[in-house]
Amino acid sequence: MHTICRRDLKAISDFLGSKKFLFGDKPCVTDAVLFAFTNCFVTLPRGSRSAMKGYLEGGTVPNLVRHFERMKARFWPDFDEVNSRSDRVQYYYDDFTAEHKIKGA
Repeated sequence: MHTICRRDLKAISDFLGSKKFLFGDKPCVTDAVLFAFTNCFVTLPRGSRSAMKGYLEGGTVPNLVRHFERMKARFWPDFDEVNSRSDRVQYYYDDFTAEHKIKGA
């Protein structure tokens, strides 16, 4: 499984190359998907025993980590603050329901 995942990450990295986003200078929904996927590994605590975190941080695909940081800075400037909160699930839930005007949720 790790071999397949590393191969896929390398393929995405090769496609991204030196571009800011997957299809050029503007992000698209595919960039959001890539952000969500890399988030699963990049945000694991330091020292986590994750082969994929190690692969991303190991220098083989640095452009994917830069892409993650670029997306985070552009769309979620409070990402680190929110993700350090112990009540982050409730925070996201409250924010989502308020944004979409869902009553009684």
